[in-house]
Amino acid sequence: MNNEIYLLNCRGLHSPELYENAYQQISEERRKITDTYRLEEDKILSVGVGLLEKLIHEKHPELAEICREEEGKPFFSDHHFYLSISHAGDYAMLGISEKALGVDVELFHCDHEIIIRHFFTADEKDYLDHCANRQKEFFELWSRKESYIKRNVPTDIRTFSVLEPEEGMEYLSYSFPEYSCVAYVDRSYETEFRKLDISDVL
Repeated sequence: MNNEIYLLNCRGLHSPELYENAYQQISEERRKITDTYRLEEDKILSVGVGLLEKLIHEKHPELAEICREEEGKPFFSDHHFYLSISHAGDYAMLGISEKALGVDVELFHCDHEIIIRHFFTADEKDYLDHCANRQKEFFELWSRKESYIKRNVPTDIRTFSVLEPEEGMEYLSYSFPEYSCVAYVDRSYETEFRKLDISDVL
């Protein structure tokens, strides 16, 4: 299996009819997760993730059941493949591979200067100081940091730089207006990226 990255625009799920249709198609476990959310936008994104989980199981019937660690990190029950999930704004993102990977999508929305001061390394701060589009590059680096943590054992985000990947790895950017979107993958595998709409999965 190559690295497979999926990005789903969930905006269509604001339609009550489409939402109910999608909700009935996702797994029982994903429905339970969805039901824990109070806000409509969180429920919609959770259902979007469920549709992507359904998609990869239909494409790869050999994939085992998706389970979650206590802190919520997803994994396949047989540990033969790796999985990473993210969601923000109108988008749900999912990546699978035979090697550990991390994915992250971020909506441009926060006061990034506070985060830069507290959570970025000196070389990352210097890099941003010389960027023409500071906000865009901040979110690109922030998505790199998030995808790094999702792939690796959780660590203090202030202790590592993401300007360069680890040996054998690469950061792939699929960013688009108002969003950063990054996959951190093993570069020895080819990567397939698909951007989907609700009509592609329902």
